[in-house]
Amino acid sequence: MKKFRMPTAYTILFLLLVLVAAATWIIPAGAYERAGEEDAPVAGTYHEVERQPQGPGDVILASFQGFYDAVDVALFILMVGGFLGCGGPDKLMQALALSGVKDLTIICNDGGLPGGRLLGVQEIIHNGQVKHLIATHIGMNKEVGQMMNAGTMKVTLVPQGSLAEKIRAGGYGLGGVLTPTGVGTIIADGKETLTIEGRQYLLELPLHADFALCRASICDKFGNFSCAKATKNFNHVMAMAADTVILGAEKIVEIGEGDVDTFTTAGVYVNYIVGGEQPWQI
Repeated sequence: MKKFRMPTAYTILFLLLVLVAAATWIIPAGAYERAGEEDAPVAGTYHEVERQPQGPGDVILASFQGFYDAVDVALFILMVGGFLGCGGPDKLMQALALSGVKDLTIICNDGGLPGGRLLGVQEIIHNGQVKHLIATHIGMNKEVGQMMNAGTMKVTLVPQGSLAEKIRAGGYGLGGVLTPTGVGTIIADGKETLTIEGRQYLLELPLHADFALCRASICDKFGNFSCAKATKNFNHVMAMAADTVILGAEKIVEIGEGDVDTFTTAGVYVNYIVGGEQPWQI
């Protein structure tokens, strides 16, 4: 039996969105005539109008749009799985790009992969939706360097191993990790250093996010999931380091179907599952 875990505020709001969306399929839609400079409703003019039922995609977009409409009071941090697009949640990223939400702080491996279509976080960077990018490899996307130099997007570069460990520390509830990587370089600026047995280490603080968008090759309806081959990358550690985790899956199976040992990340970390991801092809 799954141990009860108090839902976060984001989870409660998302469930309310689901209930409202379901109501659009049941409750008749209507409107009043309006008049005057104040555009006030006129009594006795209520009439039915065509319904506009809201589906799963509308619910996901609404959550992002709601933050966008209140961006001055509700900025959030978002982790995105993937490595140059490989293993990234393409469908979720497309929904995020369509939402138009701006001023995002994104934690991910890179700045996306150029090519025939925009992959990974490249589309939301191209759209100007990212305010702060925390990543380890940005050289494949020239727009990142251009925006960084122009001052339109803040970029924080973190060594790749350190980024993975900072995220892991956030998921495990650690106070940070010690690493010799970056000692004596600009990476060490403003960071605490410790000397242990004659060797210097940097204290890298944990990273935690409000949301994580991850991708699974296969998951069950409880949220237990695994990623095939190189698509593992950051998906597993990010799923443990965010308040709300939305999982894009290639294949969804029933609980108990197949060998549970094939799953590498427990469903207790996953809040929502969205199907429709396609097998990764570079």
